[in-house]
Amino acid sequence: MSNPSRLWPVLIALVVSLAVADDAPKSGERFEINSKMPKYDAVLFVYDADNKAWPSFCHGRPEDGGYWVYDDTKHRGAFEIHFDRIAQNLGDQSRRVLGETVVDGKTDLGIKLISIGEAREIKIDFNDDYSPIAKSKRNPEGVNDVIRSPAVLEVTVRGTTVRADAEVRVKSGGKTSICIDAFFTVDGKDLGLKLHPGPLNIHLWLKAYPPNSK
Repeated sequence: MSNPSRLWPVLIALVVSLAVADDAPKSGERFEINSKMPKYDAVLFVYDADNKAWPSFCHGRPEDGGYWVYDDTKHRGAFEIHFDRIAQNLGDQSRRVLGETVVDGKTDLGIKLISIGEAREIKIDFNDDYSPIAKSKRNPEGVNDVIRSPAVLEVTVRGTTVRADAEVRVKSGGKTSICIDAFFTVDGKDLGLKLHPGPLNIHLWLKAYPPNSK
């Protein structure tokens, strides 16, 4: 089994970042996040930072009314996602970090964006273990200028809610979409987990599309 703590290091902040590319979103461009768009489910990867349990992989759909607006100095947005399905739901859940939350092959977990901070530019190598994004013709070196912003998320598991500082990266998903990645850490005990009360490293991934996309 791969070491999740190496692949997804402990993060204390949530960052929003945009990879600079020819088809990068323009400042002020709006993207939709709702029950019909994105086309694909949002995905949540939950890892036990102490590596004592197998990871849990959840997926679900956003609530209506969500959006994302790219801005050169400060992104704006709102979204709320309900994760009620898990991968390998017929397998033994006792080994997985969220196993105790699974009932009849489903879980009950929510993520809500609370706030986004001021942006700043950095360089990120997308070819390391932390961000395994392959080199491409547009980016043969695998390094991009990005814009990051601290953010706050609200995490709910079976009615228990905590707020988490995190980092979100926003990068171009092609000419018609953006990809949003959020990384943060919470303690299992704060979410009511009894079997895995220690730190959990969590990665949220979703896509957003311009209005009227098909």
